[in-house]
Amino acid sequence: MSEKLPENVTRIDVARVDMAARKMCRCAEPHYVVDVPNRLVHCGVCGALVEPFDAIKYIACHYDRVNRAMERQLEERRQIDEYKPRRVVMKKLEELFTKMGRHDFVPTCPRCGECFDLEELLTVKWKVRTPDKPHIEKG
Repeated sequence: MSEKLPENVTRIDVARVDMAARKMCRCAEPHYVVDVPNRLVHCGVCGALVEPFDAIKYIACHYDRVNRAMERQLEERRQIDEYKPRRVVMKKLEELFTKMGRHDFVPTCPRCGECFDLEELLTVKWKVRTPDKPHIEKG
């Protein structure tokens, strides 16, 4: 048999079946990615192409998912707004003392190493920290 087709045979290439095409998205919680130039929508989880109408329908039927995501973002914003570095340090100190379970432990001065009671912090003079002078000089 010859490898070449005879001159009088016409090829029909009007339609082809793509057997390697991905199946439609079956993700429980898809994350849609909109391809604006090509006017396509695909799932960011599995990569399957999604009919735009199906994506809009899913979002409309599952609006509670969008609400939960917005609530999480609002809570993160509240936490950032309420973030106070001193409170974090105080909370860590409290956890440290509670974890030790003993009441005879006292902190030591970072400069001289002497012990002091926490109550002394309430009676000492406090200073404003300046960027050019560190508040604790390390040797």
